[in-house]
Amino acid sequence: DVEVCVFPNAAWEARVDVDGLASLASLVAIVVPYAGIMPKHLDRLRAILGGRLGSTGEGGVALHNLHHNGPITAEMAIALLLAAAKRLIPADRRIRQHDWRPRGLPFAGAQVDPPEPMVMLDGRTALVLGLGGVGSRVAAVCAAL
Repeated sequence: DVEVCVFPNAAWEARVDVDGLASLASLVAIVVPYAGIMPKHLDRLRAILGGRLGSTGEGGVALHNLHHNGPITAEMAIALLLAAAKRLIPADRRIRQHDWRPRGLPFAGAQVDPPEPMVMLDGRTALVLGLGGVGSRVAAVCAAL
C-alpha cells in the first residue's frame, strides 16, 4: 500500500488530521496543490514527521507542489512589465485628475508637456531569469512582442 496526502488548500490545518500523518507508516508523499508551503506549516510537518519528511530512503515522505499558478503568475508579470513600460500608473493618475493632455510618445502636432517617457518594447531584448513554469511563459510572450 502507498499513501499520498493531498492538502486541499492553504487552510488545510482545519481540514487535515496532520497529527495523524505520523501514524501512516506507508505515507510516501504529501502534495500541496499550490506554490510553496508556508514556513509555519513546514515547521509543523517537520515536528510531526521528523526525519521522514524530505527523505528519499525507506520510510521517507516526499513533499511536492503542483505549480498550477504558472500561467496566472506569468500573465501578471507581463501585465506589470507593460504597465511599467507604458507608465500606466502616472497616466491613469493624470486622467483621473481630468488632465486630458497627450502624454508619452509624441505624435505629429501634439505638444507633450511634461513628457511621460515610455519604453518601446518592439525590437528590444528581455532578460528572463529562470526558465521554469513561469519564466518560460514570460519569455514566450516577450519573444512575441
